[in-house]
Amino acid sequence: MLGVLAKRLLLARKDLDWNQIELAERSGVSRQYIGDLENGRVVNPTIDIIAALAGALNIPAAHLAGWEDDPSGEGATPVQMEPRLQEIVDLFEDLDP
Repeated sequence: MLGVLAKRLLLARKDLDWNQIELAERSGVSRQYIGDLENGRVVNPTIDIIAALAGALNIPAAHLAGWEDDPSGEGATPVQMEPRLQEIVDLFEDLDP
């Protein structure tokens, strides 16, 4: 069964009618790694990878990763996380683009 990130990555890419090569070029993440993410072979990508993919897809990183359910990033109810993980996500979201 595919994880949330794999499903959301595939759907977001397909919504833009992009292939994996185009997403790789726009995000700086290799096509092979994108394929591995979409097929569930990689389940723990770094925040940098998530941010690069989300930026290229123009969606919030928190949504792509499955930390929030709202794809717009507005008014979303965050998924409950351990306090330390929530602190890291909060710090990440406060970073300048």
